[in-house]
Amino acid sequence: RDLSSPCMACDHLTLWMTGFAERGRHMTQPDAPHRDAPQSREDETAMTTFTAHNARRGVTLIEAVLFIAVALGLIVGGLVAFQQAQLAARTNQAARSLSAIASEVRAQYRTQPDFIGLTDQVLIGTGSAPVSELTPNNVAILNPWNDLVLLLPNSAGISSAVAADATTAPVGRYFEIEYRRVPEGACSRLARAKDGVGAFGPGLVAIRFRSGGEPNITITGVNFDANGRLTVTPDQAAAACSAVNPPPVHIFFTLVH
Repeated sequence: RDLSSPCMACDHLTLWMTGFAERGRHMTQPDAPHRDAPQSREDETAMTTFTAHNARRGVTLIEAVLFIAVALGLIVGGLVAFQQAQLAARTNQAARSLSAIASEVRAQYRTQPDFIGLTDQVLIGTGSAPVSELTPNNVAILNPWNDLVLLLPNSAGISSAVAADATTAPVGRYFEIEYRRVPEGACSRLARAKDGVGAFGPGLVAIRFRSGGEPNITITGVNFDANGRLTVTPDQAAAACSAVNPPPVHIFFTLVH
């Protein structure tokens, strides 16, 4: 081409300056936003929603932990309450059983001079033992803790619980009910008496305790009362039952006719 023409030169100069200006405009524009930054209002909304979701998820985890802790507390409390209610129910059942057995023994031997020959088999054989507490084959009487209830006389008419001490052993007609493997909580309730009246009815002469575990340690109970009016306070009963180690407790009730 012939660039010697003034018009042609002007045209080329104009094109060159236009291109230079365009390049300068691109160079002076700010950098594009980072790809992780929000690109629009929609992106900002999505980011806000994500953050709120995370916050809600954190609160939900804390609530779940609190819920589990409260649930465990309720379960433990329920188990404790159930065990206490079960112990109270069995203790009441034992009291009714002791009273019935003592009454039947007195009725069976009311015309006898003593209690020689008394065993639990006497009550079973005469149909006087509590039917609900007999073993399936009717050979033994069981207490609410599924252990034996034994009836014991003494050849002199004095219970074996007091016969060892001739100076304090009362003279009279006595028999003994042995209640085996009683939990400490029930023991402290069953061993209480006021003027000889307790869970077994009237006529308490003496009471003693023995360990149901090994070794078998005999612990003499409170003082004797020859008239069958022995008083055992709740504190005395609790102290005697807790002193038996290892538990459970065998309780020996010595009763007068």
